[in-house]
Amino acid sequence: MKNQTFISVILQIVSCICEFVEANRTEIRSGWRPLFGALRVVKLSAIPSQDEASSSHLHALLDVFEVFLDTDNPLVFSNAAVDCILCLLKHVRGPSKFNFHEVLGTVY
Repeated sequence: MKNQTFISVILQIVSCICEFVEANRTEIRSGWRPLFGALRVVKLSAIPSQDEASSSHLHALLDVFEVFLDTDNPLVFSNAAVDCILCLLKHVRGPSKFNFHEVLGTVY
C-alpha cells in the first residue's frame, strides 16, 4: 500500500512536469536546468516495468526531452544541454551508484 502511494506520487509529479513543459515550452528558458534536475531524481526502478503507469511515465519523460530538443533558442539549449543529457543517461542506465557530480567535478 505504501509503495503504491509512492508510485502514485512519482507518476503525478512527472505528469505535472510534462504538462507544464507542454504548456510553457517557449517560456521555460533558464528553468530547464532545475526541471531536468527534478526529473533526474525520479526513480524509474520504483515503478513496475510491466505496469501501464510505467509506460505513461516513460512517455511523459520522452515528451519533455522532445520539447527541449525542439527549442529554437540556441542560448537556452546550450545552457541546459548537459543537464538534459545527464537526465537522459540516468534514465537510460537505470539505478546505479555512478555519481555524475563526481565525474564532472561540479555541484548543481
